[in-house]
Amino acid sequence: MYTKEEMLLKFLEDGPTHVHFLKTHPDVELPVKLNGDVITFFYDYNAEDPIRDFVIDEKGVRATLRFGGAYHNTFVPWDALAVIRNDQVVVQYFLKEIVYTNDEEPAPSKPSLKLVQ
Repeated sequence: MYTKEEMLLKFLEDGPTHVHFLKTHPDVELPVKLNGDVITFFYDYNAEDPIRDFVIDEKGVRATLRFGGAYHNTFVPWDALAVIRNDQVVVQYFLKEIVYTNDEEPAPSKPSLKLVQ
């Protein structure tokens, strides 16, 4: 079985890849307040606007992405990542049954994610 890191690298070799993650995880770094608990980032090695500082390592994914015309640093830890997908394949991961609150206190909950085809 592949780790999330290995799976993401394999997907990126094939082209554009979407990563869905819980923004409420305390280690997620986002530049702006985004709606919803699950956020999707689009990663592509060959994007027209290349991703700055794109690093995939044992901690997660770090990249400088553009939001509303401005560049911002982002970080998605592996614990927050729920889905990796491209146009042909979807891989969904089961997350711990907690959702982090803004107070960084874990609260019991069941994540609700759907398989996207």
